[in-house]
Amino acid sequence: MEGVVDGVVDGVVVVAEPEPILIPDETPQEARQSEGTLTREQRDALQIALQWFGFYNSLIDGDFGPGTRGAMQAYQDSRGMEPSSILTTRQRAQLLGEYQGELAALGIRNVLDQRAGVQIDLPMAMVGFDSYNFPFAQYEEINDSGVRVLLISQPGDRATLFGLFEIMQTLDIVPLDGTRERQGDSFLLTGQSANLRSHTEARLVGGAVKGFTLIWGPSADAQIERILPIMQASFAAVDGALDPASVPEGLDESIDMVSGLSVRRPDLVRTGFFLDARGTVLTTTEVVGQCDQVLIDNAYESTLSFRDDALGIAILTPNQQLAPLGYAQFAEQPGRLRADIAVAGFPFGGALSA
Repeated sequence: MEGVVDGVVDGVVVVAEPEPILIPDETPQEARQSEGTLTREQRDALQIALQWFGFYNSLIDGDFGPGTRGAMQAYQDSRGMEPSSILTTRQRAQLLGEYQGELAALGIRNVLDQRAGVQIDLPMAMVGFDSYNFPFAQYEEINDSGVRVLLISQPGDRATLFGLFEIMQTLDIVPLDGTRERQGDSFLLTGQSANLRSHTEARLVGGAVKGFTLIWGPSADAQIERILPIMQASFAAVDGALDPASVPEGLDESIDMVSGLSVRRPDLVRTGFFLDARGTVLTTTEVVGQCDQVLIDNAYESTLSFRDDALGIAILTPNQQLAPLGYAQFAEQPGRLRADIAVAGFPFGGALSA
């Protein structure tokens, strides 16, 4: 038996462990030389890992400028290393190993959903595929993660995109407080409440609307801060889009649901009509008398600008400029006796059309 005999205890030979051979790390000059052999992809990977751990918050461009150097030094400081701002080969391997370990814990995997025509990195330790319910591929929470993902996919044009933008704002999964951004061929929706967060982005690509929604609870904020950039960077639209007939078997229809998702229901619904091109609304004082917050079309916040309790009318000004398709105007000629008139509204809170 090879080794150094340290002693004998009750007839058992105790062998001393050999002293580990310490290989000195690279000097800063050697580290810079080895750094020079890195490919663009390898340099990007280091910036991505530094960004994941919160040390780097700039572009992923493979350029090791002052921002990246500062991030490297901060990483070295946090790990008790010599703060040279140049990672040695060993330190680079440690950083990337830590990053891969974090990804593995979240189950980050590239998912190609050919039916939806979407490819994206998803946290598969937190969500699992559940069903297709047009226009969504739904990934529900697993392991009590409190996280859900919807992949958005439907054939269409800009009108389809903007229609989805309006519909999404009526859903419970998009809290009222958040970003509402609509651009030429894309939109962004975010929402935050005391117990729910969501992030939705979609764009028009090759005759289809593609995107995703990420939904989570406040307890997952720190994880989502890392997961969301990965999803955004990896998202790609590929050929294909969900068929409008893609719905789960036996799904019950309800006016309170859209594609299996709950619609945010107001406490009180009343009819109003637009007064001008920017979306000013005339309605009843019943609304402003009973509600702390009044939404136009269940989506747009408004401010009470006039009320007359004797007449029972109130005027609401939207907090953002709207663009109604039409608005009420006085007729140029007085109405004739026995002439036809048309009345429109939202009977029973919109349950019936009119």
